[in-house]
Amino acid sequence: MPTTKKIDFAAIKLAATGRWNQIIPALTSLPADVLTKTSKDHPCPQCNGESVIRPRRDASSSGSIACRNCTKNKLTSDGIATVAAFSGKSLLEAAKAVAEFLGTESSQLDTPMRDLIADICRDRRMPVDAFMQFQPKITKRGRERLEVVRVGIYNEQGETHSHFDFAVGRKGLFARGYEMSGMFFPSKLPQSGETWLIVQGCEDSAALIGLG
Repeated sequence: MPTTKKIDFAAIKLAATGRWNQIIPALTSLPADVLTKTSKDHPCPQCNGESVIRPRRDASSSGSIACRNCTKNKLTSDGIATVAAFSGKSLLEAAKAVAEFLGTESSQLDTPMRDLIADICRDRRMPVDAFMQFQPKITKRGRERLEVVRVGIYNEQGETHSHFDFAVGRKGLFARGYEMSGMFFPSKLPQSGETWLIVQGCEDSAALIGLG
């Protein structure tokens, strides 16, 4: 008798945190800017502009939005529910679609990986949801194959030119052989007219995002 592979919703949501501005436009008819709160609501393309969309305050990391018509003005619980509501898919189908977009099977998003990121965040006093906006990846470092959480470092052209590794109980480590300087950005680069605060290091950046 064939078996059905269990879908780990929590693992998929954790992997998708901070990437909903890429995922939602790819899997629905919604543009990325519906996740950004502005002084005006966003016309809903699914309603042909007859209704409006409002994002939750943390929509860029959670993927949660509401449409006055499509969701009866109730916020979706998360990005998977948003994909389901605006693509006509079931929650299970939406979760599978998100996992496929992320380029990984949900079974690969296992508990040890999630625990390592949580351990790093506890060690560095960073909110997990905020840190996930820096798109951390689990990898091995050096001959000792140290398990680390890696985030990209940007240069003045807005390009990822190096990386920085976090390990529990150790100081952060820059990439070997690359420039040991750069900037950390949470899922997006600064745009003209925006106001950004400059702080030192990824930990302070994540802490500031966590404060809203």
